[in-house]
Amino acid sequence: MPRGTHPNSLANLKAPWKPGYAPNPGGRPKRSLYLSEALRMLSDRTESELRAIADDEGAVVALRAAAKQYLAALNDSNTQHAGKALDRVADRLEGKPTQMQKIALDNEPIKRFVVEAPEPPSLRA
Repeated sequence: MPRGTHPNSLANLKAPWKPGYAPNPGGRPKRSLYLSEALRMLSDRTESELRAIADDEGAVVALRAAAKQYLAALNDSNTQHAGKALDRVADRLEGKPTQMQKIALDNEPIKRFVVEAPEPPSLRA
């Protein structure tokens, strides 16, 4: 029997719904909201608005998490913790800042090495 002609294989090709019926009438599911997008959306909200979003159990999880992150930064009496919370928010929104590092070589010249690889075997015989 030729490949793909078995009755079980052909049964898999038939649509499980009737013609004219849409299996997913709402279309493709919407992409979820990322935390960084939620942080950006809430950046200009007041503290009372943030509290309302953080307490709303029907709100999207990323929005609630972002609101709680902002509230933690606002309400933490320990300024070191508040600074860390704000750093985390900034890192999410803008990425971590690049760090420059200086390497001292003690006046030694930079050495350059060239490594030669063997020829790859020919694919044609």
